[in-house]
Amino acid sequence: MKLNLTKEMAYDIVNQYIQRNQLNENRCKDIDSCVVFHESFDGIDGFAWAIIFEHASDNRDTVYIKTYVVSDQMKKIERILNNGETYFTKYSVDGRPPNLTKAEVYEIGRAYIKKYDLDYLPLKDINKDITFYNTHHGVEGPIWEIAYEDMLFGLPEPRFYIIPDKLKKITHVLDGHGMRPIDEHVEDEPKAPLLERITEAFTTGTEDEQLAIAEETAWEFQYQHDDEDEDGNIDNFDEIMAILIQFVIENKESEIVENILEYITDGQELQNTTHIDFSVFAENLYTTSGESLWLYIEVLGNTGDARYIPYLLSFKNHEDSEVTTRVELALTKIKEAESNA
Repeated sequence: MKLNLTKEMAYDIVNQYIQRNQLNENRCKDIDSCVVFHESFDGIDGFAWAIIFEHASDNRDTVYIKTYVVSDQMKKIERILNNGETYFTKYSVDGRPPNLTKAEVYEIGRAYIKKYDLDYLPLKDINKDITFYNTHHGVEGPIWEIAYEDMLFGLPEPRFYIIPDKLKKITHVLDGHGMRPIDEHVEDEPKAPLLERITEAFTTGTEDEQLAIAEETAWEFQYQHDDEDEDGNIDNFDEIMAILIQFVIENKESEIVENILEYITDGQELQNTTHIDFSVFAENLYTTSGESLWLYIEVLGNTGDARYIPYLLSFKNHEDSEVTTRVELALTKIKEAESNA
């Protein structure tokens, strides 16, 4: 029997999750007694590790047992239990088909994420990430569970959404803080469209607000690129790129200009930009320096456009070795684009 994790590794996965989320779990004093190996666990493929903690409520007037179940194969948390009773108990469907299909459940989840602009990774396999249960602790009737990974803290965190089969909508969310009705989880109103918010931020917002919306935009580039159900391009992409380009050209002294430039290169790599004019970067090569110059060169190389070769060659013998390296990489990209045309 070959395991991917040890007791210490399984405990560390959960402990890092607890610390990131600032949960009220009492620290395990003895790993040998807190971490239990299971050759099988309901709803998990392969071996599993159960890590048991005492959990205090927010006002600390109630303490109960919380168990995190880590998949040995996936090396991540896949179940959360309270007081030794699993939230999910799988039974047969008694011969009655559910009201929803997995495909319909997937669409409910995807529409919800898009409506509230949540920072989740796309599902990898709906057959594994969406599960039907005939009974559920705390919710009436059969339910569907969608297992997402939340990127709020920059690392994937497990988060489960509950859809009662009868109601055909998300009603509860389950994470390290426990299970709660969905109206306690999200803001009352969905966010405005991305273009509207990025326009406002780069017109009247602070640099912190501008950086935050630019980070969200870069994530959206990645999300649309990775999601097989999308066409690969985000709505109003050209207008959004124009706003970012205008900002970096007009605000060369800004402390966040390099960050915005990196998000522009992300857009070039993950979206179709062949129809966007990046000539303003060539025109401004001679009036910029430092890391901004490196990124200007990268932007021009990413275009694959031979028109920019003369501009790049003028920096081939630059005193900054990083500049010359970036020029070589940019010229290589343009040559590769020409050969593939």
